[in-house]
Amino acid sequence: MRHHPPFLFQNDDEVERDFALLEPLEIITKDVEELQQIVKKRKMERSQTEREKDKGKEKERNEEHERRPGGERERERHDKEKEQVREDKSEKDRDHDKEKEKEKERERQHAERIDKVKHEDDSLAGGGD
Repeated sequence: MRHHPPFLFQNDDEVERDFALLEPLEIITKDVEELQQIVKKRKMERSQTEREKDKGKEKERNEEHERRPGGERERERHDKEKEQVREDKSEKDRDHDKEKEKEKERERQHAERIDKVKHEDDSLAGGGD
């Protein structure tokens, strides 16, 4: 059985990957907290590099797609669909805002009717004395 430092005690694959991020001299000379920070920093750097590679691959796919016959039309169709979705969302938002305004107006009218009825009741109560 292998012995792993407790700060890296995950599954064996993760431990191996973590150690791969460290230089032997670092393992010997650094304390546990420093090693954890180094591993964390290098993992973040690696994931950022992978994201950048993915973005580059996505860009290449888009360019390749546009080079194919009809690719530009397909890209335009896709862009139009995205725009339509945005417009639909905006329209829904506007409809929702209109409904809110209508509800506020109904509440205001209801409050006015209640005030009017109270005022009439007060007038009748005061006039009967």
